[in-house]
This record gives sequence, structure tokens and C-alpha cells, in this order.
Amino acid sequence: MNENIDHTYFEGVDASRLISARDFSKITKVPVSTLKYYDEIGLFKPLRRGENGYRYYAPQQVVTVNFIRVLTQCGVPLKTISEMERNRNPKDLLQVLHKHELELDREMRSLRERYSVLHVFVDMIFTGLLADESVLAVEEMPAIPLLMGAEIGHSDNRAFYESFVRFLAQTPRVNLSFPVGGLFADMSGYLAAPSEPSRFFSIDPFGDDEKPAGRYLVGYTRGFYGQMNDLPEKMAARAAEQNLQLVGPVYTIYLHDEVSVSDPENYLLQVSVQVKEKTR
Repeated sequence: MNENIDHTYFEGVDASRLISARDFSKITKVPVSTLKYYDEIGLFKPLRRGENGYRYYAPQQVVTVNFIRVLTQCGVPLKTISEMERNRNPKDLLQVLHKHELELDREMRSLRERYSVLHVFVDMIFTGLLADESVLAVEEMPAIPLLMGAEIGHSDNRAFYESFVRFLAQTPRVNLSFPVGGLFADMSGYLAAPSEPSRFFSIDPFGDDEKPAGRYLVGYTRGFYGQMNDLPEKMAARAAEQNLQLVGPVYTIYLHDEVSVSDPENYLLQVSVQVKEKTR
């Protein structure tokens, strides 16, 4: 027989190896008052109780009480934990753990979504605070994930707000918490009807589309939704001056809107269109 085996582990822990409630609390980070309560309701009892009424715990009980703490933090009721403790069965434990695992997964998805909403607004508002509204500039812009709405079509002369509401109501998977922007098929469409985007999109990190990374001509203006002032003409003129070819869609995004600005005449709009040098 191997003489190095500590047989007291199998025969019971002797008194010299027991841990006082105070020290047990320091090790496990479970308050003494909680240990006392667990004892009183029969959920988790000390291995021994001294003649003075003090509670003493075995080292291996650290594993059990910490698992109980994890379960309570996950929202498992004490009554359920107590039942599992009295009738320990791997299959029953697995069933309970799997149920709460799914609940936590739903909570984490919800937290990720809420974080993403805040992150999008932080990024937009910060970009707006740094923007030089007096300058039309060509700059590198990162890709932005989008959830794109359907083509609007203005043959029925649908107004800006009507099209906007239709996008919100009829676009599959649209998350109304994320900000919404407008897309024009090209610069000519933007110049012809600057308040009538051909599509709306949601700035959604989980969207299937994206505004691609690249070099963009970027401009800013302030005003009500759909109010462009003279920005379309200025952007077209700047492109011509700098011999720039405007490529693909025009993206309009309100960096500062009713979320951060009380005066609708002071909403800050960013307009961008991808560019490349014209070949001679």
C-alpha cells in the first residue's frame, strides 16, 4: 500500500485540518452571514460544529460552496439548488444547468446588442464633435456594417417621412434602436432629389450589408431631416475641381440628431461618396 496517500481524506477530515467560518469566508469570498444562512436553511452545512457553536468546514467544501455561489449568480433559485444538493444526480444537475445556460446566452445576446447600440452612437457623436463643417475633404473611411432596406421608388411621390416610416415598419430584422441613414444610388440621383434617398439603411453591426472602406469625399451640413442646403452642389463642384470621379452610392448619416440635439435645425448631417482619380 502506498504510504504517501492521505487516508484521512477518505476516512474523514480530522479537526486539525478544518477551517473556521471566518477563514473559510476569506478563501471563498462568501460572507460569514451567508454561510450561516445556508446552514440554517439546510443548503450548505459545515462539516462539524464545535462545542462553542462555531462552524468548521473541510477544505473540499470550498468547491461546493463556490459552485452554489456561481449558481445563485446565474439566477438559479436557492430552493432549486437545495433540492439538487439533497438529491445529487448528474442528469438532474445537467438539466438545470443547461436551462440556465440558455437563459444566460439570451442575456448575453441582449447585452451585446445594447453595447453595440451605445457604441454606434458614441462613434457617431464623437465623429460629429471632431468634424470640420466648413471643409469638404477626401479622407479614408472604415467599413460600416449596414442593414439595407428595399428600393423606395419615388414614382408615387412618397414623401421623405413616409418612406422612412415604411422602412422601419417593413424591413425584415430591422432593429429600431440603431440609427438610420439614407442612400442615393449615385451622385446624379443625389443632385436631382437630395431629400429623396433611394434606400434607407440601419447602421447595424449585425447587418448583412456594408458601406465599404475606402477614400471618400466627405461633407457636412445642418438642418432638418432631408434638408441638404447647398451641400450636393458643393460636393459635385469640389469633385470637378480636384479631377475626382465619384464612384457608387452617396451615404447620408445624421451624426447628431434628436438623440443629442434639441433643435432640429441644428441636426448635423454627414454626406460621403467614394472617389477615385480620373484617368486622363
